[in-house]
Amino acid sequence: MKLALALTGDAVTCTAGDGTLSHRFAVRYERERVLALTRTVAGVLERATHVRGLSAANLDDLRHAGDELCRSLLAPEIQDALRRQQGPLLLELDEALVLVPWELLHDGERFLCRRFDVGRAVSTAQPPRGVAARGVGTPMRVLVLASDPAGDLPQAGAEAEALVAELDRHPGVRAHLLASPDLAAVRRLLKDFDAVHYAGHADADGAGGPSGEGGGGWRLADGRLTPGGVVELAGGLPLPLIVFANACRSGPTRPWEGEPGGLYGQCNAFLLAGVRYYVGTQWDVVDAGSAAFAVAFWGEIGAGASVGAAVRRARERVALARGEDDLGWAPYVLYGDPAFAPLGRRAEPDTRTLLPSPRALAGRKSMPFKRPLAPTDAAAGAAASAAAPARGGRRRALLALGLALALGAGGVAAHRALGPAGAPAGARPQTLALLGIRAGPSIEEGAAAEAAGLESCLLVGLSRGRRVRLVDRARITAFLAEARDGGLALASDDRQASAAGRALRADYVLYGEATVVARRPFFSVFCADPATGHVLFADRLDGRDAAGCDALAARILARLDEAGRARR
Repeated sequence: MKLALALTGDAVTCTAGDGTLSHRFAVRYERERVLALTRTVAGVLERATHVRGLSAANLDDLRHAGDELCRSLLAPEIQDALRRQQGPLLLELDEALVLVPWELLHDGERFLCRRFDVGRAVSTAQPPRGVAARGVGTPMRVLVLASDPAGDLPQAGAEAEALVAELDRHPGVRAHLLASPDLAAVRRLLKDFDAVHYAGHADADGAGGPSGEGGGGWRLADGRLTPGGVVELAGGLPLPLIVFANACRSGPTRPWEGEPGGLYGQCNAFLLAGVRYYVGTQWDVVDAGSAAFAVAFWGEIGAGASVGAAVRRARERVALARGEDDLGWAPYVLYGDPAFAPLGRRAEPDTRTLLPSPRALAGRKSMPFKRPLAPTDAAAGAAASAAAPARGGRRRALLALGLALALGAGGVAAHRALGPAGAPAGARPQTLALLGIRAGPSIEEGAAAEAAGLESCLLVGLSRGRRVRLVDRARITAFLAEARDGGLALASDDRQASAAGRALRADYVLYGEATVVARRPFFSVFCADPATGHVLFADRLDGRDAAGCDALAARILARLDEAGRARR
């Protein structure tokens, strides 16, 4: 989805659309009100960073300000359309609207950046200083800069080390760490890499003249890389495709319009110099949360995710690990098309690699798949084979048999009811596959049993849903056992969990992980739509909260009812 937002006189004009036909709406622009609400958002995030005791109130204040901004800037028709959709959302912004925290608009249910893969594009009269012509090499080369010239930011080095360790896990990426970089080294190396990650201090953006010397910059061992210094690098070999500045206020904090030829911060300078994708912050960040966000973001990029999806999933990880009211997920903004995947869009897993073939099953004596089909299933399979077209009929029959064996009793019947494209043949309850709660690597001894207890409790709570039918546990257990034989951990990975849901013909999948924080067990639980891979629900439960399981099941059922209504 794309929203083009511009100031036309005393109104904000919003044009929404995906294809040939777009729709335009306008709302009155109350500049002072919008600026006041923007300052409120900035104040809430500053309190969240520096005053830990107000975190719950901070989240409520942020929701309220985001709701007011949403109603002040977007027509009701646009708000309704946003509630019904998800996926990539590109905001094409007039340069005077850059300072608005669009990502934190709240639609009454969720923040925009928690619902969508949000990216920004800016319409500006400023002339470009460079040409965005860089592609991604094989492997993608990432320069990681860890800068702590004053010795007061040891977390920068730890973040860089963790980031390199994460990127080393992905064969499509090669990371190079440069600790305590000086200005000459950065200028010399910058263009040799496809992407750059900066961990360190950034001076606050200010209004810069044509040279950009007043516009803040990255602190290095012997000075600053200023916006003017960035623009001087434009021309000749292209700058990196992606720049991630993980420092306080490394994104724009003021409008871009003003003095002709002026530069307004590091983000503005990098984009004008030819960088196509820029991730930065509009407010101060918390060190531990910012490091976790960076590692999660680059891990997703290394796994083939789009830049927008990587930002959204990193937000989710930080919110679950530290609590949503910590707000460590909130300051980040992405400039660029959120649908772009640097390593190529990740191919949907081929279920044929996850499901065993009839020949392979025949050689296994101990697997649950070996049990014979029930008579009703055999008849359904025969009917499905008879109904198949003559051309390719034998191949389809074998595939139907493989699905029936892999999915267990009722597999062929379910396949026929859904049809070849998975569309319902008639009214039916939504199916939910509970893949399991996995004990993470940091789990304390004995807490794995608590994870199993939560799983059993959720099964009981979810079975009360009138419009939700749970996939048979025997089918799931058999499928997960087969997947583990292939080296997959479907219960703990978003992408593989979605692949399992598609193979099991489930409308939704539920999965999670048990971890320990300050010697207390916590459970992170996710519910995803296998068809899109989007996480519809994410929550965090204290393992010592005996009554929390029923409430969690109720929240999941409510979210699935909402998603089901949206589907219809």
